[in-house]
Amino acid sequence: GSEDGSRVLVKKNFPSVHLIENGENLGFGSAVNKGFQEAQGEFFIFLNNDLVLHSDCIRQLVSLLVSDPAVGAVIPKILYYSEPEKEPALKINSYGVLINFTGIACPNLIGQPDRPDLPTIESACGGTFMIPKKVYEIVGGFDEDLFLYHEDHDLSWRIRMMGWKLMVNPKSICSHHYNFNKGVLKFYRSE
Repeated sequence: GSEDGSRVLVKKNFPSVHLIENGENLGFGSAVNKGFQEAQGEFFIFLNNDLVLHSDCIRQLVSLLVSDPAVGAVIPKILYYSEPEKEPALKINSYGVLINFTGIACPNLIGQPDRPDLPTIESACGGTFMIPKKVYEIVGGFDEDLFLYHEDHDLSWRIRMMGWKLMVNPKSICSHHYNFNKGVLKFYRSE
């Protein structure tokens, strides 16, 4: 349902890409589910359009999933995008997600300096994660009643209820062109 010219751009410049056109905005979870239903791979990853993957990000995600069958999803370390000449010290945007007992979610280690010694930890999923196809099929994908926001936390909960762990892999890194939007609709959808 995009109306920003991206459909035309993809069709013109990337003819080998299988573009799924929904005709209208179905919400985040519904759109991702449609993509996953068409996907052929053993592992699925969803990415927001403001993420830049480091060169071995995908390989590191797959490596953790393959090495431990108890892991149902794996999350990369997400750094704020920065230009080295302007901001040489990299800061963490999220290292997994902390969820309060009230349901409020907050990125783990947000704003902290990046460190090479961060451990692999268990966490809820945030803005991107990789999930094996079999796990996705068993838990049923994203809840399509959640139009926008917190659908990843709901999916995290269901993955854990089925007995799998969700792990952050510090060796898997991506950068986020992050711009926090405080609009009325964001607060509405979050609530």
